[in-house]
Amino acid sequence: MTCEQAREISIVELLQNCKIHPQYVRGQDYWYLSPLRDEKTPSLRSMRN
Repeated sequence: MTCEQAREISIVELLQNCKIHPQYVRGQDYWYLSPLRDEKTPSLRSMRN
């Protein structure tokens, strides 16, 4: 896979395929809990392409 091909992958769709769902969605912003620490407020944001 080239860098250009990797850039075309939607992170939101990739996470959905891995059964990881956002805590909430605001417009095109999808908010997730960090996989690196225990948290109650989502801090990881991804934008839907």
